[in-house]
Parts: sequence; C-alpha cells; structure tokens
Amino acid sequence: MTDARTVDEAYSSACNTDDLTVKAERRSDVDTLIASGMTPGLLGAALLRLHSEWDGTAKPRKLTETDARLLYGSLKTLPKVIDAVGQWASRKGYRDPYELAGGAVAYWLDCVCHACSGRGRELMPNASRPTLGNICRACGGNGRRRPPAGEAGKDALRLMDESVERARWSIKKRLRNSE
Repeated sequence: MTDARTVDEAYSSACNTDDLTVKAERRSDVDTLIASGMTPGLLGAALLRLHSEWDGTAKPRKLTETDARLLYGSLKTLPKVIDAVGQWASRKGYRDPYELAGGAVAYWLDCVCHACSGRGRELMPNASRPTLGNICRACGGNGRRRPPAGEAGKDALRLMDESVERARWSIKKRLRNSE
C-alpha cells in the first residue's frame, strides 16, 4: 500500500533535492517548489521551509539552551521568519515584538516539554528499567511546554499555524491542478 505524500513531505523532499529538472510527463520536486512560490503571503512558505530545515538537523535527545542556540544558527530561514512575525507583532502593538517573535518561533519548532521529553509523565528514579511515574509537573501531563508570552504568544502561534495551513492548501491545490 502506497499512501500519497503529504504536502510537508513533498516540500521537504523538494527543498533537499539535487534534481531541479522540470518533467512534462510526470510531477517532480520542482513542481512542488514552483507551487510553493505561488502561495499567497510569504510567511507560510517560509515556515514550511524553516520546519523542513529544522527536521533535517541532528538534534540531541535532551536539547539544552546552548544546543538550541547552535541549531538555530544553522537554520537559514530563521531570521526571515522571526523578522516577519516580529513585524506582525509590531503592527499589532505588542511589547517587545521581536522577542515575542523569537520565543514563538522557537516554541513552534520545538513545543515538547523538556522535563518529561513529551511523555507527560516523569520517569521513576532508581527504577531498574525506564518506568513512567507521576504526571509531569512542568506540563501537567500533556507533553507540551507552555506557550511563551501569554496571549500575545498564543496569537503569534495562531498566525503561524494559519499561515502554514494556507500555504499547504495553496500548494496542494496547485499540485492537484497540474495533474
């Protein structure tokens, strides 16, 4: 059984391809790149590209702040995304818009609770093998960190999610029409 690739999978593959040849008889990675270039707005496509870069980096199991800063330095699209979200936050009148943008983008890339590694439960200390114990106090058992900057952070995350959905829909629509 072969399932069709999702837009995210197709985009990630297209961003990392070596073959940029347009083929009239079948769809190739170039078609995905062309479709992404036609998406309305820049933020959604930039976020898809950033997520593809993030997925392609080697990350340690426990991501420390130093590790995160090194990883963020290797993401070419990150400054463009932070700038776009920062401009949006500035237009909305939020305090410290670029700090808000940086925190929201970092959360969007890695929202997993660092205390429990996304399990929602703490590991039992001194157990002979890994055993889940009490509900994680840091995340309340849902496995995700708290969004940064309260309501402003939630608004920024909503903007990013909506932009990505619009970009996915646009790419999918254009690829469907090219068959």
